[in-house]
Amino acid sequence: MFYQHYQDQSEYFRTGRCYCRDHFHRAIELMYCIKTEKPFLIDGKNVLLDEGELIIIPPLNVHSTPRIETQKSLCVILPVSYSDIFDQYTKGKRLESLVVSDKTVAKDLYEHLLQLKDCDDALLKQGIYTYVLAKILKNIKLADIDKSNDTRFSMQILTYIEQHYAEKLTQESLAAAFGYNRNYFSSLFKKHVHTNFSSYLNIVRINKSIALLDKYPIAEVAEKIGFSNVQSFYQNFKKVTGKNPREYIKSSKTR
Repeated sequence: MFYQHYQDQSEYFRTGRCYCRDHFHRAIELMYCIKTEKPFLIDGKNVLLDEGELIIIPPLNVHSTPRIETQKSLCVILPVSYSDIFDQYTKGKRLESLVVSDKTVAKDLYEHLLQLKDCDDALLKQGIYTYVLAKILKNIKLADIDKSNDTRFSMQILTYIEQHYAEKLTQESLAAAFGYNRNYFSSLFKKHVHTNFSSYLNIVRINKSIALLDKYPIAEVAEKIGFSNVQSFYQNFKKVTGKNPREYIKSSKTR
């Protein structure tokens, strides 16, 4: 399982055999089943998407779906700003179902999403995203979150890290903020994120730094994203991207 940070930095549109291994991101993912039913595993639960249905994968939900040769879908990942709208609307609640099973509604959403293909009209795209998200939230009821279910752990903690990554975060302070014993917090974190806290925090910070490299000096970027010194920033940047910051800037300019 891994955090696809790059999905939070761009939009995505694809039709065909859409599949993926366990991953998560803050951006909302939508998939419409065009041909042959499609199985998903979302936060440990099996969901089967029938032909003509649409599924919404909310922010930070771990999900996967296998490759099926006869299967055809439309997959769209919304700009991450729409996750904030989603969070504001569903605050303290969850979607009762992740599937738009009314095929008339799902077909309408599919036809709107198709307009995004090769679309370079920012206003039209904004209108489509807003319409689709509003229609989904209108057609799927909200329910209370089961606070005793620790599968919600990752959503709560990772959302907090996304909002506070540039601060002086430590495993101890985060555990205390959420009322966990340090050791229990550590074991839960590894269980849900499959890496330790410090490694994950560094990955988040490095991915956040990429958008800043062409705007600020490297030393200032390091400070803005929470690193105490430039050397540590360089080391972690290379560990995550395979290049140091200067090499990354140079390669991005030649693309």
